[in-house]
Amino acid sequence: MSHIQWPAIILYAGDDELTFVHSQRDWDSDDGFMQTIYATDDMLIDLTGNAFRISSVNEGFLLEPIAKPKTLNEINSIIRRHFAQSGNCCVSKFHANSIIEALQSVMSSE
Repeated sequence: MSHIQWPAIILYAGDDELTFVHSQRDWDSDDGFMQTIYATDDMLIDLTGNAFRISSVNEGFLLEPIAKPKTLNEINSIIRRHFAQSGNCCVSKFHANSIIEALQSVMSSE
């Protein structure tokens, strides 16, 4: 199983909103993450582009690796949609040169 390389973002199925997750510690200790009921296609994407499907189970969740990592182009597109949904202008010009730079742009926008 792949291990998550932090930081990461949560991509919610059917919604362009993203949530930035700083670290494993934040993931484990934030009640918001623990109490969320995740949809079937919600996923966590880490700084290497590895994606993990988040499944709610009992009083927690399961992270299942998705075979194909997200490319930088896919992540740039995901983040452009997030910024557009948030009402930012000129989102079509957004382009990060690395996945970590892309993820940090989400953190900066919070």
